[in-house]
Amino acid sequence: MNILKKQFFFSLIVGLVGFSISGPFEDYLALFLILSLGLLHGSNDLMVIQKLASYEQVVSISYQKTLLVYISLILLVLFLFYTQRQFALLFFVLISSFHFGQQHWHRRTKGMNGLRYAFYTSYGLLIFGLLFWTHAEQSSLVIEAITSLAFTAHHFIGLSAVAFVLVLVLFIIQSLSFRVILLELGVLLFILTVFRYTSLLLSFALYFSLWHAMPSIKDQIELLYPKSSSLSFTSYVKAAFLYWGISVVGFGLILFLVGLSALDVLELLVYFLAAITFPHVIVMSRVERALES
Repeated sequence: MNILKKQFFFSLIVGLVGFSISGPFEDYLALFLILSLGLLHGSNDLMVIQKLASYEQVVSISYQKTLLVYISLILLVLFLFYTQRQFALLFFVLISSFHFGQQHWHRRTKGMNGLRYAFYTSYGLLIFGLLFWTHAEQSSLVIEAITSLAFTAHHFIGLSAVAFVLVLVLFIIQSLSFRVILLELGVLLFILTVFRYTSLLLSFALYFSLWHAMPSIKDQIELLYPKSSSLSFTSYVKAAFLYWGISVVGFGLILFLVGLSALDVLELLVYFLAAITFPHVIVMSRVERALES
């Protein structure tokens, strides 16, 4: 509940600031969130992989080989996107949906992996459905720019409705208490309201950074520093600083040199985040199993 209160508080602050400033400054705030907490939560993956070896009682490969495999996966995704542009957005939405749902629910779900994974993906698709629905016009432009396919608000409403029904069914199958279901419905209503009054980019950045990255960092700190202390977060940031800095500087240079429009920034983010999300999801799935053991 402690982290949930922080998520509500910071989301409300960011939402109010975004609603007040609007325009390009709203996009700057969104990029700040993505490049700070958003990228930070994936910057310690290599260290997490090495730590997981001890939990899983397997011989870890060298740091250099781990880095090579990790970068190879990122390059593979970028290559697939370059050659199969229509695949890019679908892959990004599906892998991110699973990842969002996994982070939000992995401590409170049970049963076979297939059922849990369906739950994770349905919840994440609901988040994306609400995001697209509340920004139907701009979402359509971004999707069409990437896939050349035209979508309307009706498609996004349909996605939201189907995902919502699936989530409700899975709530019941998972035998969640009425209190938990009511709390989660309140969370979704709050997120929908914030989405409604902030831009597409800021809405995504807000969920990605505050509702996903923040608890993910908490889980990683629990794994990396079992004897938690007030210095754990500082240690986490220091360990992630090099790769975090490289990611921020690299993305920032691309934006500065190319001079992209708001639409192009969103398109670029899809490619950039999808490429780094794929190997990160593999790592965090192993973290989920380690935290349960």
